Amino acid sequence: MNEKPNFFSNLKKFNFINETKIYNEIQNNKKILIIDLRKDSDFKKMYMPFSLNLPYDQNSEKFYENFINNINPDLSQDDIIKEMLYRFKRYYIAIIFSEEKFQRKEIINYDIQKIKTFDNLYKALCLYQSLISNKVREIGICLKGFKRIYEKYSFMIMYNMNHNMSLK
Repeated sequence: MNEKPNFFSNLKKFNFINETKIYNEIQNNKKILIIDLRKDSDFKKMYMPFSLNLPYDQNSEKFYENFINNINPDLSQDDIIKEMLYRFKRYYIAIIFSEEKFQRKEIINYDIQKIKTFDNLYKALCLYQSLISNKVREIGICLKGFKRIYEKYSFMIMYNMNHNMSLK
């Protein structure tokens, strides 16, 4: 991999957010695009409105590192999401990457080798870095996991009735 030497040199500078931040952005009528890196099967069960699913287990790290170059109409079937993607700099971008909670204190102390052991976290950080380097000013990585979003804001969740909806 052609990794930049200090790609994640200061994780304290990353904007880690919680589920309340996402909820507040939606409540304040802010333009928000949620990029959901959870597995396709988890996303299909339930997801947030205005979400684009880019499953971490189906895309390479290069896809996330060079995300801007990978934006194309095939990323979503939804015309609204497609339009949002092409105008991504105008939106608050929230990245959801896990069902489970991650601890900010632990992450900021991880070295690159430790981060790479969590493929979903690593790819979320790559996507974040790609967007920041393309001048996206408003962006955050949700550390509390989708289960926490579901627990606190289930009224905002979109469900697919063809899937088992239990969160285990």
